[in-house]
Amino acid sequence: MPSEEFAQRCDDALCTGGLFARLWPVVIEHAYPDWFRPFVALEKDATCIWDFENQVVPGLLQTEEYARALFAAGRLPNTDDLVAARMTRQHILERDDRCRLWVVLDENVLRRAVGGPQTMARQLEAVLAATEDPRTIVQIVPFDVGAHASMDGPFAGLTMNEGADVVYVDGRARGYISAAPEEVSDYAYAYDLLRADALSPKASIDLIAARAKEIS
Repeated sequence: MPSEEFAQRCDDALCTGGLFARLWPVVIEHAYPDWFRPFVALEKDATCIWDFENQVVPGLLQTEEYARALFAAGRLPNTDDLVAARMTRQHILERDDRCRLWVVLDENVLRRAVGGPQTMARQLEAVLAATEDPRTIVQIVPFDVGAHASMDGPFAGLTMNEGADVVYVDGRARGYISAAPEEVSDYAYAYDLLRADALSPKASIDLIAARAKEIS
């Protein structure tokens, strides 16, 4: 799977007028598993993304080296393709009309040094940088809360401008997407409970900054 930089350099070398750069987003989608592609397509049109993670920083906020460390841990043969695809997803946060992103993380995410201390420190600094945009909010559910509303695992929801809202529930072998109103409502309620248990956005930023300083 070619990188975006490679596609652009081919355009420059062959004077194609940007042909490969325009084709690249179509090609890179084949790096996603079949069952995940519909969520990526919907994500581009969402007005709000609400995401809960209990083990890792969500893909939309991952640095390249953090993502690579995650995929490498699974000994996946197509790590380069998966990393390129994940970085491409983040382009939706660079648009002028970008969506709002609300992320709730279990404190456990901050404590697991994926890729080693330096990689993790840079990842936490990237999360802090993302929160400088007022459309991105990050909250941490601290350890002292004890049990919380999603001990069974991560999920993400999309609020759509047109069409039904959807929820994506992650899994080891594969995740699944649902637009069933009762299921979306159930996860939205769980998300409200998680936000209620979480530290405020400011206190969460302070905790992330302290953890980044601690391990750097």
